[in-house]
Amino acid sequence: MKLSLSQFLQSPHKAFAGVAIVFGLLYLLVMPPFQVPDENMHFWRSYQVSEGHLVPEIQGRAVGGMIPLSLGKVVEIWGYLPFKPDVDLKWSSHQESFSIPLERQVQVFAGFPNTAVYSPVPYVPQAIGIQFGKLLNLAPIVLSYLGRFSNMMVAIVLTFLALKIVPFYKWIFFLLSLTPMAISQRSSLSADALTNAIAFLLSAIVLNLTFNPEKEKVEFRDAVILGVLSSLLSLCKLSYCVLPLICFLIPQRKFEDRKSYWLVCSIICLSSVVFCAAWTWTTKDISANFPYPLPTIAPKAQLQYLLSHPFRIPSIAWNQFNRIDEYAEQFIGVLGWLDTPIHGSVRLSYIWVLLIAALISSEPEIFMLGGQRLKIFLVVAVTVFMIHAPLYFGWTAVGRAKVDGLQGRYFIPTSPLFFLLFYNHKFKLEACRKNISLFIFCYVLFSSTNALGTLLERYYHFGIS
Repeated sequence: MKLSLSQFLQSPHKAFAGVAIVFGLLYLLVMPPFQVPDENMHFWRSYQVSEGHLVPEIQGRAVGGMIPLSLGKVVEIWGYLPFKPDVDLKWSSHQESFSIPLERQVQVFAGFPNTAVYSPVPYVPQAIGIQFGKLLNLAPIVLSYLGRFSNMMVAIVLTFLALKIVPFYKWIFFLLSLTPMAISQRSSLSADALTNAIAFLLSAIVLNLTFNPEKEKVEFRDAVILGVLSSLLSLCKLSYCVLPLICFLIPQRKFEDRKSYWLVCSIICLSSVVFCAAWTWTTKDISANFPYPLPTIAPKAQLQYLLSHPFRIPSIAWNQFNRIDEYAEQFIGVLGWLDTPIHGSVRLSYIWVLLIAALISSEPEIFMLGGQRLKIFLVVAVTVFMIHAPLYFGWTAVGRAKVDGLQGRYFIPTSPLFFLLFYNHKFKLEACRKNISLFIFCYVLFSSTNALGTLLERYYHFGIS
């Protein structure tokens, strides 16, 4: 049965699947191996998980695990590209990479501290693809591409469900899930792919339970699904363990009574905290031996500094706010190892398209109360704080007046809730709303193609942007 363009645009989740698969595969193939932040370490961690080693190992002051020597060799081949935008990709790198056999039995210890602290959860999709390749004894470079593919497909399926479930703001979810940065992360070995997908699905289910008039009661199955997603999200990245607080957005009338409301929502949030605490306890030795990037980084000394200089906190917050343009650009599309920005007009226009779409995408039957908006704001604010805190204590020199290591992509999981704050009923632009779906669809095709051209020009010097 053929689907016309108008029918296609009436189903944002189907439109997402089509665009995500096509451009995801293109990005996956065009982006050279290990050219996403820490993708080499994501590769090694994914391989470790595929071997059943769920907890990283410690050797001296190094944190990582045993991997085949060939995995290190293939990563070294591509080490000349990051942070060198003027360096041409050598086609011989592909030939050399494919010539390296796996040789699983020849193993060495590799340190990958940036990903060792993650639980195995965000690496399960990649491990599935890698395990399939291992069964066929394929070369390490092929394993990396299989890991990318399986990671991408799992993330697409979960995000597809999110767009299908969310009762409104579907095109906002569509835009947020198809930024060049989101596509790039989903087409790589990064743990962000599953993290973003689970966060979107969790938000979509909560919004459906809250605003869908056909959903009159929260069933036991709903609570279990929210609890599972909350636990998985906290295990993907501990900074998002507070995001499940959004379940308190669900009206009390959709529970049996007030007691059930507090009990169910508290258990959902507690499940996130418990799993977060469990993994933290499991990796306490790793945290104690974590090799910080600079000798000036010391979490305990940083805490003492803040306690003795509490009035520095507003200054730090202000400095971070002043960098919002930088983070917004990264959020939309600064690809590669944050060394390949897409065209500035696309980065700027994408933000404006999101804001305008959020303002004019109200639904007649869906109203948002002031109390609900306040809850959303608080959850976003606390999550943003939780994103900053680990980086300030574990990645920033003592006494520094800004937070180092923060990247715009870290805000992708909270982005649907942030743009929900712009939902309004005060003014409606019906003429715009009629064509908004077609415009958004075409704009995403344009931005994705432009970003693809940027990658082609950056790595292959063949630009179409």
